[in-house]
This record gives sequence, structure tokens and C-alpha cells, in this order.
Amino acid sequence: MMNLIKKNIKFIILMLVVIIFGIVGIAYAIKFANFNPIGLNVTTSPIDVNITYDSSANGASITSSGKMVPIDDSLITGVNVTDERVIKAKFNVAGVSSNPDNTIYDVALRDINIDCDLRTEDVKWRLYKNGTLLTSGNLSPTFDVMSDNRLVLTDTQQDLTTTTDEYVFLLWISESCTGDISTCSKEKDQSKYLNKTFSASIKLELFTKTKKTLVRNTASADSCGFSTTSIPVFNLLTYNGSEQTLVNSGTGYTLVNNTGTNAGEYVVTAKLAYGYKWSDGTTDDKVIKGKINKKTATVVADSQSISYGSSIDSTKYTVLDLLTGHSVSSVFLDTSTVNVGIGTITPTSARIVDASGNDVTDNYYLSYVSGTLTVGCSSSSNITVDLPSTLTYGNSQTYTYTINPTNLLVSCTSSDTSIATCSVDTTNKTVTITPKGTGSVNITLNGEVPNSNDECSSISTSKAITINCSNTATEPIVTSSQDYTGSIRIGVSGGANVDLGGTLSATNAGIYNGTATPSKGYCWSDNTTSTKSYSWVINKATSTCTISSTPTLKYPSSITGTIDYSCTGDGSLSLTSSNTSIVSVGTLGTTSTTLTANAIGSSTLTLKQNEGTNYLASSPVTKSITVSASTYTLTYNNNGGSGCTSKTVTYGSTYGTMCTPTREGYIFVGWFDSSYKSAPLNYYANQNSSNSTIRACGTDEVCLYNYYYLNGGEL
Repeated sequence: MMNLIKKNIKFIILMLVVIIFGIVGIAYAIKFANFNPIGLNVTTSPIDVNITYDSSANGASITSSGKMVPIDDSLITGVNVTDERVIKAKFNVAGVSSNPDNTIYDVALRDINIDCDLRTEDVKWRLYKNGTLLTSGNLSPTFDVMSDNRLVLTDTQQDLTTTTDEYVFLLWISESCTGDISTCSKEKDQSKYLNKTFSASIKLELFTKTKKTLVRNTASADSCGFSTTSIPVFNLLTYNGSEQTLVNSGTGYTLVNNTGTNAGEYVVTAKLAYGYKWSDGTTDDKVIKGKINKKTATVVADSQSISYGSSIDSTKYTVLDLLTGHSVSSVFLDTSTVNVGIGTITPTSARIVDASGNDVTDNYYLSYVSGTLTVGCSSSSNITVDLPSTLTYGNSQTYTYTINPTNLLVSCTSSDTSIATCSVDTTNKTVTITPKGTGSVNITLNGEVPNSNDECSSISTSKAITINCSNTATEPIVTSSQDYTGSIRIGVSGGANVDLGGTLSATNAGIYNGTATPSKGYCWSDNTTSTKSYSWVINKATSTCTISSTPTLKYPSSITGTIDYSCTGDGSLSLTSSNTSIVSVGTLGTTSTTLTANAIGSSTLTLKQNEGTNYLASSPVTKSITVSASTYTLTYNNNGGSGCTSKTVTYGSTYGTMCTPTREGYIFVGWFDSSYKSAPLNYYANQNSSNSTIRACGTDEVCLYNYYYLNGGEL
């Protein structure tokens, strides 16, 4: 920045506007010096600026007394922060209209005086412009070297306009360890900031030119006057059985926990002496981690040759590169094969002890080298078993065998598995013979060297055995055909010394199959033992149907009624009408359904039950049914007269001959319907469809004609 100013001196008019503040702190606080109030230093006149500050926020001199202690960064919430642990300077900047259009400025800390202990990343600052974060940083040389005691806060120059811009500058010590203090390490101790001093002035640097982005000069953290010492490193060590120094000593620090004997991980702490810093600029204790490497040793298995079935010599191995006084107390030799041929002998699980007998295996990195194992054929192989000459059918027998060598592969074979089978239990070294029939069979026990590739001869022993049957089984009784009754029917039963199977009894009609097998130790009369099958049947029963009652149907007054019926079978029912225009059949129930009369006449009903699971189809049952016409009662209303009561009429027929009533003083004109004033009835044409009442009409009434009559003349 200073070089940039020098190169453009003829274009720059420099004006310093100063906000000065100071702080005095105690305990973990920064101690600041006192300064002069805000002032304006104008050496030339082309550029002018108005600087003000909010007296409610701060004055020209900002002071604090013992309150600037470390604070968690999360509490620095922005320009409105009010925590007294934060130094806050708030000021306003505005140019005048007479300034050049390209007037720009930087905000900088000038006249900085700071103790080296405060040149750390823990002392942080932020600069806000009009409520928005403009820049931020810290006072460590790794951020800026502060050339000429000057730290530029703005990364890019700001335009100076007549609009007032509000700036807020925040400065605080960042708390290095938050939360429960018991979790904090010594490296995060901030007591080194106690009673250190810092002072500076906030200034505006004004000039006219094209904006440039600031390029900061940085240096290492130790560039602030401390004596520098190199960070020690862990020595390259290998276990040697003695105590060793882990980290070499040096100037300016002491070492803690700096010796070790056994192989493994170690932690050494390096603590600085007063007035020293590490080469990386820090002053915290350094935790140096490293290890004493395991010593390499090799266990080599010797090659061996053995006969099949023999064991290897477990003491034949060699150990290389052990420390003086150390020895192997045990090694496990594992073989890849026990079969005839070429395999390997692999050493594992070696145990190393020192001269005192202490186990020091964990201090060695052991590698293992395998040897060659050669397994040859055995010249004395044999297999022995004492098998009988005869066995009884139904009785399995087990016999013990012996073999040499003991790890031969043993199997057995039967010359006829329908007569007898055999099986081998290699764990218990037994052979079991199971008779399956009667007759003669050869049982052979074989012994074979595993994976010999025919290099070694196999061995065997055979025995001819006769399977006899000393007991006779008799066949069961079979009822081959019977009818369904609804109860359990037995088809196969009885017999002697047999095991019955299959379907021996059933309830439903059908074809069934039962079986019989001679019981253990028994045979049929022909000396065979195979299972025999027997077929038997339950025939379907005959179904019969009966119509027990039919309804009386009249049309149209009583058109529905119930027909009752029954069938003995289990098939579906069928009930039909020969003339559905006269009588139709409803949905069939188990024992009844509804008949419906559709007209006057006759029809024949036919009932039948179809074939079911256990019953044959029934023969059809018929029943005739007649639908007669309904009759109605015609009631006479004598209308004050007498002589007529009622008359029965048939549905669909005419009234026919009618009764004639008498009434004194009246001449009977005729019968009329219930409205009394409509047309007179036509006795020979009108149809009857319901019970009804008719009314007599005399000559003194207005019935059809407006005429009145008396006996003997006309009025």
C-alpha cells in the first residue's frame, strides 16, 4: 500500500481523520493506552469529509476497565452487539459535493503499539459498513505484518460520496476453549494475554485514483521478537530390549515422558522455556507422538517326510534375528495335508521370552516361513470287522470295525440294496446293516488312503450274509363295495403282523386305496416283504323327493303361496312349472319356495334332485296345480229401501241378474256405482275385480236424469 501511494503521489491528496480510543484491562483483558478525541487533519483543501459519531454508542475516546476478557465468537452477533467484553467504535463518514468524483478512501489502524503476545489469531476484529460486514481479520502476523505500525481494515477502497455511511469497528479476544472447563487443555490457556498492552488510532486515508484490491504482507507467527526454536520430532526407534530416548533434547524447551522400552505408541510433551516460540509461531505445548517399532524376527519350519498316518516332529524349526538372551518357548506347526502327497508345514503362534522368562512376543514382528511336508504310503494298512453269516429281516444290526492307520477313508457297499443296505459311522468306527428283504447279499467294508491318486493300495473285507424271515404276515380283510350311509365305512381291516396304511375307512362315496406292509421281522407267505395295495369303493345312495303341500292360488286376489317339499340326497334341487304364464317358481330354498299365479289356468310342477357327492340323482316328482278366479262380494245400498243385501260375483264375469229393492213412495230406477251420480251399471257387461258397494236410485233423486217421479203420475 505504501508503495502504491509513492508511485501515485502527484494524484493523491491525503487526509487523516482519526477516531481514538483506549482501554485499561485486568485479569484476561487487553490493556490499551489513552488517545486524543476525534479530529480532522487537513493539509490541503480539495477533499473534505465530515466525521461524526453517535454519542449514545461511544465518545471520541473509548475506554474500558477490566472488562475485555475472552468471549465465544458465537456471541459476536453484529453491529448491535452490546457485550462489554467487545470494544465497539461507531462513526459516520460523509463527503462534500466539491470533492472530486473519484475520491476514495481506506479505513486503517495507525500508530499501532502492541505487545507480541497479542499478535495472535485469538485477537479478532470486524468492520461493518451500513450494517453489513465489510471486512474481518485478526492481529496475527500470519494475517498482516502491520508495516509502519499500520493495519488497513478495508480490503478494497471505498467511494467517498455525499451520502452518509455508518461504520462499526469491533475488537475482541476469541475464547479458545468453550463449554465445560474440564475438557479444556493446557494448550488453550489464555493467561498469556494478562496485562499486555495495545494502542492504535482509527484513521480514514483519502485519495483520488482507481480502486485497487489490497494485497496483504504476511509473516510467520513467531516474527514478533521471541526467540525461535525448532519443534522437536520423534526419533526413529526399533525395539532393542533396553530403555531408549524418544525425542532428542534441544534449546528452549523441556521434554516430559521421554523414555520407553517396549514397542508401541508413545506421547511426549515439549514445554517452551520463557521467551521462546516454536518455529510455527505458536507458544503452546507441543504433543509429539511416535512409536518404538517392533523388531523383525523370522520363524522357519524345517521340511519333513513321514508315512501316512504318522505325526510330524513339532520341534523341527529355526528362529532368526532374535535379540541376545531372547528365545522361543513354543511354536505351533500346522500341516496343510495328512494325505499321501506333498504339502506344507506352516509355523504359527510363536512365543518369545527374554532371559528372565518374561513374554516379549508383542515387541517382535514375526514372519513365518513354511517347510515342505512329504507324506508317503503306509505298508501296514488293514481293516477288520466281525460280520454275521445270517440276519433276520426287520432287525438292523451295528458292528465295530478297526483300521490302521486310523484316518483311512472307510465306506461300505451292498451287492443288492433291495435285500440289505449298509452305512458307516466314521466317528464311532461302526458299520450298520439294515435288511430290506430276504435272500443273500455281500457286504463289503472298504478302506482308502485319502487323495492317494492310486499311489497307495486300498484295503477291503467282505462277508456273505443271508437275510431270513422267520415269521409270516397275513393279509387284511377287504370290503370291496358298499353303499353310502352317512356313517364311517371300513374298507380294509384285520390281517396279522401287518402295518396298515393308505385309506382304510371313509364316510363319503368314492374309490379308495389301502395298503398293508409286513411288520418288522415278518414276511408274506411267499417270503416277500413288499407293500400290497387294496382298492375299495363306497357307492352313492339313491335320492328320493316328495312334494308335501301346494298352495291354493286365486287370481288376482291370492297370487302367491308356499310349496313344501323334501329330498334325501345332497345334490342341487330343480323345481319347474310346465306353464310359467299360469304359475312361476321363485328361488328354491332347502325345503320350500314361493309359487306365483300369473293367470287363471293349470300347470304341472316337476321336482328333482341332481346327483351330488354321496347320492345319485332322484326320479322326478310331479304335482298339478290350478289357479282359479277370485270371487268378490257386491254389497247393495238400498238407499232407504229394503229387500237387497249382497251378491257374490266372480272376477272377470258380469254382474248378471240383480236384486230389485222397494221403497215406499219411490219407483226404483236402477243400481249405480258408489259415486251415485255417474252412469247406471250395465249388469251384463261390467267386469268385477274387487269387493264393492252399489246404490239404489229412486225417482226423487238426481241420479242420471233430472226427472222426479211419484207413484201414479208426474209432478
